[in-house]
Amino acid sequence: MKTITMMLSMLLSFVFIMTSMNVFAQEEGEDARTRDYERFMEKDRDRLDQALEDLQKKLQSEEFKQQLEMTARKAQDQARELELQARALHFGNQNSTQLMLSKEYDGTSGENTGEFQIEESVRQIRFSIDGSVEEGSIVIKLLLPEGKIFKELTIDNTADIRFSQSLVIREEENKYSGRWKYVIKANKTTGRYRLSINTN
Repeated sequence: MKTITMMLSMLLSFVFIMTSMNVFAQEEGEDARTRDYERFMEKDRDRLDQALEDLQKKLQSEEFKQQLEMTARKAQDQARELELQARALHFGNQNSTQLMLSKEYDGTSGENTGEFQIEESVRQIRFSIDGSVEEGSIVIKLLLPEGKIFKELTIDNTADIRFSQSLVIREEENKYSGRWKYVIKANKTTGRYRLSINTN
């Protein structure tokens, strides 16, 4: 009887030890999986932090700002062209004309002159000038057929420029008919301008 009791006691002890070891192994396995998951998440967080840091650097870079400004200027130019086309359609004058001049400078100087004709049948002239300069300056002059300055505008780094003016011509006025002249001077300029002249 004693022998049987001892054997049962030893068997129960063995079962208890094995059960404890199994539970311990399961706990160890769960802890290992938890550690693996945490390491995986930590790597993901590091990659995400690095990606956010790289994006922030790119957004703050001069190259990105210049690309953004260039895209904005192109969008403005396209919008201006659509506006001018819409005006031409609105007035519906078959004698309407349009002259556009634009240039970008990269630290250069120069002078550009030219002429444009305003016919006697024209009853409205619309002038539009816009531009921006980081360094130097751009001077734009429009001269009447008689040689007097009609408009002179300087673009420099104090502010971006957007100017427009509509001139309505009465039948008895003839000083606006004839060959106008434009003069554009750039002095060690980093920037750009756009000049548009529309008649109806």
